[in-house]
Amino acid sequence: MALVRPQAVWVNELSKHLLETREHLHQLDPSDQAAVCALLDQCQCLIDSRPPLKSGPRLVQWWTGSRIEHAWALLHQADLELVDHAPSGLLGELLEVALQHGAILPADDPARIRLSKAVEALSAPISRAADVD
Repeated sequence: MALVRPQAVWVNELSKHLLETREHLHQLDPSDQAAVCALLDQCQCLIDSRPPLKSGPRLVQWWTGSRIEHAWALLHQADLELVDHAPSGLLGELLEVALQHGAILPADDPARIRLSKAVEALSAPISRAADVD
């Protein structure tokens, strides 16, 4: 009987985020879907690939975390592409999720500050439109 090795935590986290991002693809135009799908497919390849145990590159990748960082970078790029081409309903949903995750960060964290500014910038046109009505 072969032993089943548990997956690394980063694989589980990336896979979960990858599935969440794929769930929103149907809301994009087919031409925009292709670009996001290509990034997600590259990320999936990095998750699924396992270099041979005794190779030097695998040890280097493990030590530096380069494969993990590359996979996360692809996933973040796919998220950005999704937001760039998203209809307004999806954008609101994505902002809500981002705010929930941003609340975990310390108040002076640069990512949280950028997120707050982005939400304010996106909320301004919505509130002006409500004032006009």
